[in-house]
Amino acid sequence: LKVYTPYTYLLSADTEKKVVDFNNTKHTLAEVTTEIAKYELARKEVEKRSQPDVRFNLYTVSCGAVKDRLTLRAEELAEKLRLCVKSAFLAKGAEICNRYMEIFVRLGQHPQTEEEMVALEQFLSDCTALLLELNGELNEARKSLRFLTEQACGFAPEHLTLIGDTWCWPGKIRPKVDECNKRLKAERNRAEDELNVKKERFIEELDEYVRQAEAASS
Repeated sequence: LKVYTPYTYLLSADTEKKVVDFNNTKHTLAEVTTEIAKYELARKEVEKRSQPDVRFNLYTVSCGAVKDRLTLRAEELAEKLRLCVKSAFLAKGAEICNRYMEIFVRLGQHPQTEEEMVALEQFLSDCTALLLELNGELNEARKSLRFLTEQACGFAPEHLTLIGDTWCWPGKIRPKVDECNKRLKAERNRAEDELNVKKERFIEELDEYVRQAEAASS
């Protein structure tokens, strides 16, 4: 009993609440790593406490079930901490993907009016800041992915697809920005050419009106 009593806290409701409260507040990855290490250390120490069966003169004390329960519980608590980081990482990845997709779709639009063209040009101008912000968030997410890899957290196939899609976006979005920029310049040049043609026709019409007025007055 004295050998295993120091680790009974692993089974308490207070410890469960502590882990839940920890997950419900914001922490750095270093702090999460430290917290996980506490339970990993407890698991290793329990495993070293005694042999599964301790033999005395008249009886044998079987410690296997106690060791298994305590080590399993220590691992469960550590896993809860890992899963919290994993859940936040996947949610952030989905959010980043959606925001990249919104930018991608917006850049692919073809303006039909002068107002739409001006709006898209303004959006394109704002894209630099938007993409810098997204790339910064992607770098932060990369730290979480490294943490999860180091903690040997597995990913389902759909999660691996999400991770792959997320990290592909910077390479996909850059050509789209260039394409949009070229398209807008072409549209702007076309609009300016049409405006010049209209101006020339208007001047010609004015000249004709002047000639007609002069002819009428002579």
